[in-house]
Amino acid sequence: MINCNSTTFLNTEKFQTYFLHFFGCFAIPVHILGAYCILFKTPPTMSSVKKELLNFHFWSCFLDIGLSLLSTPYLVLPSLAGYTIGILNLTGLRVEEQAYIMMTTVGLVIWAVIVIFEKRFTILLPRNRYWRLIRIPWLVIDFFFALTFFIPTYINYPNQEIARTAFIKFFGCMPPYIKLESVFFLEYDTFYQLVIYCVVFQSFFFQIFAFAVLTDRILNKQINMNASKHTISLQRTFQKALILQVVIPVLIIFIPSVYVGLSAIAVFHYQYLNNFSVIILSSHGFFSTIAMLTIHRPYREYIKHLVKYQVFVWDRENLSTDINLNSIT
Repeated sequence: MINCNSTTFLNTEKFQTYFLHFFGCFAIPVHILGAYCILFKTPPTMSSVKKELLNFHFWSCFLDIGLSLLSTPYLVLPSLAGYTIGILNLTGLRVEEQAYIMMTTVGLVIWAVIVIFEKRFTILLPRNRYWRLIRIPWLVIDFFFALTFFIPTYINYPNQEIARTAFIKFFGCMPPYIKLESVFFLEYDTFYQLVIYCVVFQSFFFQIFAFAVLTDRILNKQINMNASKHTISLQRTFQKALILQVVIPVLIIFIPSVYVGLSAIAVFHYQYLNNFSVIILSSHGFFSTIAMLTIHRPYREYIKHLVKYQVFVWDRENLSTDINLNSIT
């Protein structure tokens, strides 16, 4: 199903470009603030996962900036097709190469979440030399899958002329807001590719869930072993904060992912929904950073102090201006 007569501004690549580029520039200072807080405001109680938090923050921000500024994809679903309108076009990188970079980054974002929860699990786990022997190979294998799961799509894209012809024949037309000569088809029939992606990402999410549950059980055992209640309380608070920090961006990624799946299964095309899906996906790192700065108390206290200081400076400047004006009059 496709509407060839719809030419609303929300369908156009101009809307996609303006909105994503504006949002990307707006989000960069927030990303920098988040990195600064992790590097310089992380307290000793959180230092055990400081590197892991920074790793997750880096890949989340890179995905945001990649989608909003560097690549800026203009998707043409339900086929896995489209073209890029971002800064990377100036470098000569082809559409399929940019798609590989962005899809791999999605995998690395989820891998970084696994690394955080695995580190928490390892720290709280009683000395278990078997897990400590396999944990590094385990994470390396996950990292390998994050880097390679998109390679079959990348190297086996269809003949472009045949794919374009099949697309137009199936839908009967090409909407005026899509530049057919620029569209690159990574996959015309997306159903089987989406099944592969679902299997890979479900395995990643299962690991996150498993590590979170096992960590919670360890904390329960420590309570029964009469461990310090204050320490256990701090560990539980930190665990809940980590889960909230991760759940928010995962839900943001989940929404456009569901739409892409439905689009492929039901075979429908609404370009404004395609555009909004990319916009939502490109905002996940921004909201993840906001969540981190507000959920973790040390970062939240620093932001409060920063805001109070800025308000104090503004008030002082305004007072100085008023005094100068009064002295002149």
